[in-house]
Amino acid sequence: MSLYKRGGFWWMRFWFEGKLFQESTKAGDKQTAGDIERARRTQLARGEVGLVKRTKFTIAQLLDAYLEDLKLDGREITARIESNFKIAKELFGKEWSHDLKPKKLKAHQRERLALEEKPATINRRLELVRAAYHAAVRREDLLPGDVPKFFHLDESANVRKGFFTAAEIETLIPHLPEHLRDYVRFAFLCGWRKSECASLRWCDVDDGSVRLQADESKNGRARVLPLTGEIAEIVERRRDARKLKTDSGVQLAEFVFHHHGERIKEFRKSWKSATDAAGLPGRLFHDLRRSAVKNFVDGGVDEHTARRITGHRTRAVFDRYHVVEHSDLAQALAKVEQHNTEQRAKVATIAESAAR
Repeated sequence: MSLYKRGGFWWMRFWFEGKLFQESTKAGDKQTAGDIERARRTQLARGEVGLVKRTKFTIAQLLDAYLEDLKLDGREITARIESNFKIAKELFGKEWSHDLKPKKLKAHQRERLALEEKPATINRRLELVRAAYHAAVRREDLLPGDVPKFFHLDESANVRKGFFTAAEIETLIPHLPEHLRDYVRFAFLCGWRKSECASLRWCDVDDGSVRLQADESKNGRARVLPLTGEIAEIVERRRDARKLKTDSGVQLAEFVFHHHGERIKEFRKSWKSATDAAGLPGRLFHDLRRSAVKNFVDGGVDEHTARRITGHRTRAVFDRYHVVEHSDLAQALAKVEQHNTEQRAKVATIAESAAR
């Protein structure tokens, strides 16, 4: 048996008949913890174990079990999520869950940074592994004390600042597959996330508005978008595209934006081909969200109203999404200069009047 300290208490850990036993003694004093440990030895000798047996798990097993949990919960498993699971298993899969210590995690971060991997990518992968540990705790396969401490890398230098202008959107659209064109236009206009746009069903469209259900919104809050202008035109085009010809006749698509009646999912290859062909390599779909924020701010929409449309819960995040260009700064300075000139002219006029 062995004792180790965690969170102010001494824990005991040992293997017995191929099973891992681990439990907090709930004692902060090592001598008291030793007495409790000896009592447990007696229980083992008498067959009065009184502890929870833990099977030895690899991290690959934890990840597989977590993926199954997500599927049972009805979580949509996209190609990107599957890819993240695959990479995490390749990097950590053979490790025993109890062997992954903070020292190893920090070494992994240093190694991946040396390979010029972005901090955000490393964080997302480790967050997945951590989630797999916590899922195992919920299933009672592991104890809370089995979860190692994970460290979060600073992502501030990794914040993207890409966005699209209206002209660039018009350049991009012809290179996209037909089923993605209105989908992209819609995201550019309202700033909704990819999954939020894809979730819209025709039952969400009524009374001159489209409603994003709370369970489809990342921030957990429902949103309403009035059908006006170009957004109304997009929805009308989608209404015309709702009819699907099948062997059994004409059917109506459930989703506003769909591909052969199915919800739009991953389209990374189509997106890359289109952005490359449009002379916009490296642009992301998420840049459409930044574009909408910029357009709202530049168009004079007050921040509160803009956030109600885009779904940004905090001002800090909204401000981060507002991309400021050099030309924006130049225009701002020009406005200030004009204002100052007008003020000087007023002062001069008042002075002349007083002199008379």
